Amino acid sequence: MSAVASTVPQSVSISADTITTIEGADANSSDPPSSAEEAVPTHCVADLLNGKDLQSFSLKQMRSELEQIFGYHVGSLSDHPYKQRIKELATAEVERRMAPPPPPAEVPRTPPAGRLVELSSSDKAKREHEPDVPSGRKAAKVTSGSCPGPMTKRQFVEQAKPLPIDISGHKFALHQRTFSTGSCGYWGQASIPVQIDGHEVMVKCQINAVINTSKGWVDA
Repeated sequence: MSAVASTVPQSVSISADTITTIEGADANSSDPPSSAEEAVPTHCVADLLNGKDLQSFSLKQMRSELEQIFGYHVGSLSDHPYKQRIKELATAEVERRMAPPPPPAEVPRTPPAGRLVELSSSDKAKREHEPDVPSGRKAAKVTSGSCPGPMTKRQFVEQAKPLPIDISGHKFALHQRTFSTGSCGYWGQASIPVQIDGHEVMVKCQINAVINTSKGWVDA
């Protein structure tokens, strides 16, 4: 990760745990502790990323702000192993925040125990015309309203690639998923800087891109 970053003002919101760590530091020393874990606590990196534009905030900017927060010498966190620790913590946190949310779990609909489901005349007719499936093979699940498509829903989720998006020069990706409605498509979100009358504001953007007729694709 070479950039994770912000176009918002450089003021940083640090949690109460971070403040406690800063206040407990030796005020007479500008050198970071020899232990990288003590010099850069894990929660400090996560707190520093709050409100940042992860697409442009660089590791160099992060090291500089951490040096200012803890009162370390300028450039002291650019030495190994501090530099490596900051990179690992920042990369893990950014990957966690940028990961697409898991698709909602499907709840199978089953009739109450002890009750038989009465088939309609149309359902009975469909079953009479369904082809037999050879032993050892599992038939693809066909739901009500299914229609032939270029692929199944499972194939789409497993084989589709993220969809790149560019809004006013801000690039991010939409990831493939199956929506709760049963349709397939792409979903993603990002914070985008917008200039309004000389002022910069951050706009949270969420995009749902649904593929036409995909709700009727075969599930498996």
